[in-house]
Amino acid sequence: MNELWPYGILRSGMSRDDYLDVLRSVFARIAVAEDPEGGFLELDPAALASLFDANTKPERALAMIGIPR
Repeated sequence: MNELWPYGILRSGMSRDDYLDVLRSVFARIAVAEDPEGGFLELDPAALASLFDANTKPERALAMIGIPR
């Protein structure tokens, strides 16, 4: 399991689009934690841009599982 932490990614100097390009090149699908109960929502990596943009506050990080190509 990995963490999607947009704030930290942006602070590192990497742009949202560059980060998402890396995810798209490695993973065919991505599952993101949907709720505190442990449910996951499977997404196409192309759909991550809006999720990334909605979670840029320092305290917002999401659990993520990548499904390789």
